[in-house]
Amino acid sequence: MVSRMSIEPPARAFDKPETFRFGRSRQIFRGTLPDLSGDFLACAGGTETFGRFVARPWPAALSARLGMAAANFGTSGAGPTFFLKDPVLLETLSRARVCILQLTPAWATSNRLFSVRKRRNERLQSVAQMLRLLYPEIDPDGFRFVHRMLAAMHATDPVRFRVVEHEMREAWLARMRELLDQIETRKVLLWFAQRRPEEEEPPELGPMLRLPPAYVGRDMVEALRPLADAVVECVPDGGAGMVLRLDRPQLSAELVPARLHPGQELHDLAAARVAEAVGALIG
Repeated sequence: MVSRMSIEPPARAFDKPETFRFGRSRQIFRGTLPDLSGDFLACAGGTETFGRFVARPWPAALSARLGMAAANFGTSGAGPTFFLKDPVLLETLSRARVCILQLTPAWATSNRLFSVRKRRNERLQSVAQMLRLLYPEIDPDGFRFVHRMLAAMHATDPVRFRVVEHEMREAWLARMRELLDQIETRKVLLWFAQRRPEEEEPPELGPMLRLPPAYVGRDMVEALRPLADAVVECVPDGGAGMVLRLDRPQLSAELVPARLHPGQELHDLAAARVAEAVGALIG
């Protein structure tokens, strides 16, 4: 059996894929914007849906399988608030025959401890005094990215970090419920990850390499299940695994953390499983 995870350098051929801008924010999305005047599928999500380092992300493969236009509204680091804050994009998701919503990391959502930027949810906007008091030995103003700050806090005191993790999970669930309520069409939730929702994070990866969707577990998926028309879980099986790619392999992993990116096989697997769910919904 082939390992579920392999290590490869970045596929440079896909570093600059074709993109388009859409929504009030004019955010960059992958591929071409299909004709939205007829039937189409809306695929919303984060970095994995955007499809970095693959020739054909799962939304494109899904479109080919079903013979229906699919708009790839995946963007780097997006959380549920990204879609809630863009009325043009939110209305477009509602006009689709089916909206497939990838489950994204819990840290990509503003909460009572910190807020994230409106367009780039992986970047810090501000930090509440409550969090500064919880970790007085850490200066959060020295961090641009949420996951780096969280890694530093977890490494400093994992016990105190439980407060942060609980807050992130609760805020993410609230925003996801709001988003699912606002999308007025059939909805499919997609778990697109290296691990199953009930599986714990592999400790050998460390806090900088939390497997996406970070800080989201089975209890959270089940809490959202009644609000969706279907839930699809896409987890690597055998060779269809994730690919551990170094974004900047010329630097050490200690200086530039590696990120997990789904390989082409896993994107194709996701498209196949989502196609079954969508087909059952629209006949």
